[in-house]
This record gives sequence, C-alpha cells and structure tokens, in this order.
Amino acid sequence: MTSIGRITAGLDPDEARTVATFLRDVTGAVRDFAASGPPPGAGGDPPGPD
Repeated sequence: MTSIGRITAGLDPDEARTVATFLRDVTGAVRDFAASGPPPGAGGDPPGPD
C-alpha cells in the first residue's frame, strides 16, 4: 500500500469526500495563481544597496 493509501484508509466516506473537495479546490487555486504570473512589482532581482 502506498503512503497515500495508508493515510486515506482510515477515512470514512464523508471525510474522504471532504478531503478530496479541499484538495481539488486548493489545486485549482494554485494552478490559477501560477498561471497568472508574478504579482506587479515582484519580478527581477531584489534591490541592491544604495
């Protein structure tokens, strides 16, 4: 059994549904964030000393 299988084996059906929904939603949010590119002002090298 994989480590994910061991972790999920103890979940009842309602818990498994909740976890699956959470992971699906978080995965979508991370994909959207990654696809949007860096926020304004976040690119390039950090400022150097003056």
